[in-house]
Amino acid sequence: MVAASGDPQGGMVFYIFFWLDYPVSRSFMFASGGSGGGSMFFLGGLLWFSYGWVFQSLLQLRTQHGAWWLDGAVSLLTAVLFVPELTLASMPDWEEQWERGTAAVQAGDRLKGIEHVSKAIELSPSGNQSLSGMWDYLGRLHVDAENYGAAEAAFRMVLGQVETGQTSRPIDHLNAHNQLSWLYNRMEKYEGEKTHLEKAIEFNRLVYEGDSTQEAHCWARLAEIEFKRGKTEEALRLLDKAINMEEGLTHPSEFLLSYRKEMRLKWSEASGKKN
Repeated sequence: MVAASGDPQGGMVFYIFFWLDYPVSRSFMFASGGSGGGSMFFLGGLLWFSYGWVFQSLLQLRTQHGAWWLDGAVSLLTAVLFVPELTLASMPDWEEQWERGTAAVQAGDRLKGIEHVSKAIELSPSGNQSLSGMWDYLGRLHVDAENYGAAEAAFRMVLGQVETGQTSRPIDHLNAHNQLSWLYNRMEKYEGEKTHLEKAIEFNRLVYEGDSTQEAHCWARLAEIEFKRGKTEEALRLLDKAINMEEGLTHPSEFLLSYRKEMRLKWSEASGKKN
């Protein structure tokens, strides 16, 4: 329609813009490995067509009504183009989204909290030191909502940031592996739980220097995994390790010691062995 209009300049603008889109589409095809070029060419053509239509309209205004009409149209068009910018500027930033999310969780609206926290993470700058903590919080919200797939993705983001972060501490690694091990325990994915328990043991030694009831608990959980797999002898060996470690601590937990010794007795009886 633009090309067939009575204004030859409008048609010329349309054709120039349309064919300028061809190298853009070719570049897109190269970057995407050959897929999507056709749709890019089509949509890009529509975009340039819109530009051509606007320019033709401005030229027609100037021809029929003079420069004052053209100035008014350009001013109106500029104002319309600034509407998205003003809208984006008025939208809440990542800090406000985070505050809305935590407030929603405190008010008992977990789904709304997940929505705002996710938006806060999306808007947060990549260098934000709090980003791993935000991912961790989002993961725990998903666990509470039983969105285990989303929780796993969030906790893996935490682990990835901790592993690549130059200022990450051993306690940060420990927390990331603890979250994943408990998640896989809840999902009954025992191989994944075992992997992260073993990593948690390594970082427990770095953080607590061997004086850790948390490490003893990791060994006890490894024992439970082996018992569930039917490997009773290995389970008893790991449970003995947990008991001995707990007994050697400066301040052992008598409750955990009593519980694990009762567990050992039950496992031994179940396997036909004597204590």
